[in-house]
Amino acid sequence: MSLSPERLALPVPQRHNGTGIGGYGLALKHHASQWGGYRDSVAGAVDVAIMIAHPEGRLQIKGKRRMPQAVYAHAISVDSVETGKAVKVEVNGRDVLICNWQGEFFAVANKCSHADEALECGRVRNGWISCPAHGARFDLASGEAINPPAQDPIATFALRVVDGMIEVAVG
Repeated sequence: MSLSPERLALPVPQRHNGTGIGGYGLALKHHASQWGGYRDSVAGAVDVAIMIAHPEGRLQIKGKRRMPQAVYAHAISVDSVETGKAVKVEVNGRDVLICNWQGEFFAVANKCSHADEALECGRVRNGWISCPAHGARFDLASGEAINPPAQDPIATFALRVVDGMIEVAVG
């Protein structure tokens, strides 16, 4: 099986010395420590490592770039989103769906990438949401299209829960 190289932009943890980057994996841990990455103390920006995933499965640092740091806005209370449902909210002028699948929350764009239809009336099941117009399904975590007719992903947004409120980072 051959893999084409992919570009990845990953935040570099504060005071990074090659340890404590958890889910990014040992390969990034090794390469990021060689890169000497750090999080700058300047508010509103984060240094990220631009990585290349090679067919052999190794990662290679291709540089670094300043990226805006996520700014979270209040969206809705946790209690307002029932399990297996999606609720439309507006965050910074953008329609966002807050989806609850088995107690885990996801934030996705409220627009099907195939038909530009609103997804708010779609079914939430097994970690996906379906478009009510043509049945296209999208993964709640990644936004990837699961089945035709959609081929392109939908936007997903970082979210966090603070004091019973769901906050969403919409740029």
